[in-house]
Amino acid sequence: MRQLSLPDLRVYAWVGGEAMTIAPIRRYLRKDLGLPKEDVEVVGYWRRPKAADAQRSDRSDNAGSPTPAHSAEGAETSAEVLHDVHEMTELGPPVVTRAAATLGIAPTVAQGTTTLEGIARETGVEPALLRPLLDAMCALGLLERDGDHHSNTARGGVLMEDSVLEKLSLDDPANRDALALADLVDVLRSGSPSARVGTTPWHGRRETDRALDTALQDRTADQLQFVVGPLARTTAVSGARTLAVVGDAAPFVASHLAQGRTVHLPGTAEPEWPVNDCTVLVSALEGRSDEEALGLLRCALAASPVVVLAERASDKAPSDDHAAEYALTSLTITGSPLRTRDRISALLRSAGASTVDTTTLGWGFGPFGTVTVAHA
Repeated sequence: MRQLSLPDLRVYAWVGGEAMTIAPIRRYLRKDLGLPKEDVEVVGYWRRPKAADAQRSDRSDNAGSPTPAHSAEGAETSAEVLHDVHEMTELGPPVVTRAAATLGIAPTVAQGTTTLEGIARETGVEPALLRPLLDAMCALGLLERDGDHHSNTARGGVLMEDSVLEKLSLDDPANRDALALADLVDVLRSGSPSARVGTTPWHGRRETDRALDTALQDRTADQLQFVVGPLARTTAVSGARTLAVVGDAAPFVASHLAQGRTVHLPGTAEPEWPVNDCTVLVSALEGRSDEEALGLLRCALAASPVVVLAERASDKAPSDDHAAEYALTSLTITGSPLRTRDRISALLRSAGASTVDTTTLGWGFGPFGTVTVAHA
């Protein structure tokens, strides 16, 4: 890589390889060459197994509790149930992994900085304060320690991947809000958002906190990238000559829907929107009361005969732990529960829609794999 002579043009770098050996390449591209994050993708497609990792996994799984065993019929035994509940109640692992990702400990170790003092210097954390975190990473099997030196395990190698770091880093305001889950009981009892996010209503907070709003817009754009093409090909959108796009990542969506057509980008606070053939609402209802949501929907239906809603919903929460976590996080930071698709459809009918249908985009994956289409 160091022998390559790059052209005096914009360069996009894609790297795939063994997860534990590509970290230096990522660092070289990003730090030494100064390529921007959006022009670099380094992905660990496989991991070289180590016998020590397997042994540690066995020790970790068996330490402090009896080994779970299946009954002859295949049903869970009481030991298995106890083990599972014990794992579910641990608060340390998610906090430790996020702290490690935020500080970039795995990439630092992969670069050859392996002592406590060296890692502390690179991360800007006092050694005495950093030691407990490194101890916890060793206990969780993210690091190995040999004397004064640390090395990444296969688990720790995951924390070198850009996509993982972006989802876990607490330097990202959108990720930091996940910590509001610790206030879930207070939110449930009070009906108010977590005190951690302040007293300003959710959308008002986004309007005043530019860094938070930008982070959330970027996250929505990432989640939309594989369905925005199918969205453009839906009958409601493809047949429209003029469009309006409102909500999160509106410019990103508009750029994919334009295709020579006129696309308006009215703000949610505007009392009237330009008349158009189709209005697309993207994550515009989340965090709003029913009254606020009805106001937006009436505005959309007054502006166009067809409204398409790409909205996160809570339907998958009972069967998908990731969807359930998102629904709870949304509740704690906004104070409003995430709606089901049936509830969204009911709001559309209350706003004046004559027909409401759902359409699957692509394979239907992700929070925006299904959209709701309403006709005035």
